[in-house]
Amino acid sequence: MLFTIDPRPYRFETERLHAQLVTLERQIGLAQRQVDAQKYAALASAASVTRAEQSAAQRESTLSRVEPLLKGEFVTEEQVDQARTARDTARSELKAALLEHKRAQSAVSGVDALVAQKKELEASIANAEYQLEQTVVRAPFDGRVVDLNISEGEYASVGRPLFTLIDIRNWYVVANFRETELPTSHLAPACGSI
Repeated sequence: MLFTIDPRPYRFETERLHAQLVTLERQIGLAQRQVDAQKYAALASAASVTRAEQSAAQRESTLSRVEPLLKGEFVTEEQVDQARTARDTARSELKAALLEHKRAQSAVSGVDALVAQKKELEASIANAEYQLEQTVVRAPFDGRVVDLNISEGEYASVGRPLFTLIDIRNWYVVANFRETELPTSHLAPACGSI
């Protein structure tokens, strides 16, 4: 380990995002229950439409049976009017039930947007956790630190070198020697046979 960056802001950000995720998961649960309630309301309105259709058909049938009886004076004019009124009321109730059913169906929403937000938040959490991990800076190899340009508590700047890390696993030397200054006993023959 070379050095650490203060992890507190990164830890706080990670904790904040985890708390947001918990809140969002609860919102998804609540929204799903609301969607389920909307679906049940749509099913109930479909049942109301069926009931209103049956009532309208029954009132239409009653009127069609009562009207011919008026000519033979088996029923009164008032009874026919009541049958017509009942039929018209049943038709109006059917229209209202159909409109209510359409409204109930259009009110059924989904949780897709919240689920998409959850995926986005999970990606943000992964990024925050990665940033937290990066607060511990480790050397890629064993080495020696030289030219240290920072001390504890200072702020590091982007692009400004803090130190030099020398790899101690492999050593090599770059030198410039004149041939005349080297002892001749160490030189290999330039040409000839071995």
